[in-house]
This record gives sequence, structure tokens and C-alpha cells, in this order.
Amino acid sequence: MELEEMGSFFNKRVDGYERHMLNNVAGSDKYYIETDYMTPNQEYEDQCFAENKKIRSKLGITEGFYHYDTPCTVENEIKMLLKAGFESIKNIGKYGNTGILLAKK
Repeated sequence: MELEEMGSFFNKRVDGYERHMLNNVAGSDKYYIETDYMTPNQEYEDQCFAENKKIRSKLGITEGFYHYDTPCTVENEIKMLLKAGFESIKNIGKYGNTGILLAKK
């Protein structure tokens, strides 16, 4: 993924974290647990984003909701959580292809 596209993606994804996760985390310590499919490397993440872009282009989708799972690396998930305002993120580990991150506000 090109740097400009990555920045745009991060901003959109971070907005989602802020609306759906950061503002709705439970408890006074504000913990959030991210459990999601995470890619094994940047190359695979880039392939997923390229495929999403290709499908959207082919179907003429320029805006609006169209779900295509675009998983990220653990490192990129951590960057997005930090950018969304979480102060610390602990990589708990993984179960198969599912990564588990504990974020604290």
C-alpha cells in the first residue's frame, strides 16, 4: 500500500476506533480488547488492500458501505490504537490467525 493510501486508511480506521471503541470502552480504567484476524506480514496486508481496491473499481463503488475484510498486521493495529488515543497496547498473543491486543486509555 502506498504511503498516501495508508495515511488515508489509518485516518478512516482511527475514526472508527474513536466512535465505536474508544468512547465505549468499559470501566474506569478504559480497557479495550481487540480480537481480530491479523495478517502475518505487510505484503499480505498490501495484497488485501489491493484486492479491495480492484473489486471496488470493477463494481464502480466510490463511496458508501461495502464490506471487504482488510486485515492489518499487529504492528499496524497497534499504531492505529495509539493514534486513536489509547496510551498503551499489550500484544497478548494469537490464536491461529486471530491476534489479541489489550489497549488501555
